[in-house]
Amino acid sequence: MAEGELYFPEGVNIKKWGGTKQSGADLALLLQSLITAISELKDVMQGTALDIEMLQPIAKASLHDEAVAADSDILGSPAEPERTPCLFRVMAGFDAAGALSAVVTNGGDSQVVKLNSGNDLAASALYIFDLLLDEGDSINFRYSVAATLKVLRLQEIDIGVQ
Repeated sequence: MAEGELYFPEGVNIKKWGGTKQSGADLALLLQSLITAISELKDVMQGTALDIEMLQPIAKASLHDEAVAADSDILGSPAEPERTPCLFRVMAGFDAAGALSAVVTNGGDSQVVKLNSGNDLAASALYIFDLLLDEGDSINFRYSVAATLKVLRLQEIDIGVQ
């Protein structure tokens, strides 16, 4: 195939589109209409609930090489979502085996739930968990044993971007 030449799979006839004969001008008009529609969609998305910035995760916490006490809150203050409902993704690794729990609080009522099906995390291994948060929720984490937190990253993910 020569440089700049369009490739079409075998059996595809550019002169027929959807079973009807099309001219080059018809295809150019169709392509221009598609470009216009995409441009208009982009304009509509700017400054709305579908703003492109919402497609990027929001960093909520980033800890590295920190000592944690057994069964104590890991974050200095609970993380709260900016937009709900949303997904919080936590990545964590510790230097000692232990159980990681999420402390989900809503309206002053805190619920402590174990992650990883309640099983201990392996020492020096990295784990990722997703948690759903709703309006009024905040979250913190606890580890069942005193350990060094090797790394913890917490991100808010909106609009089903995963």
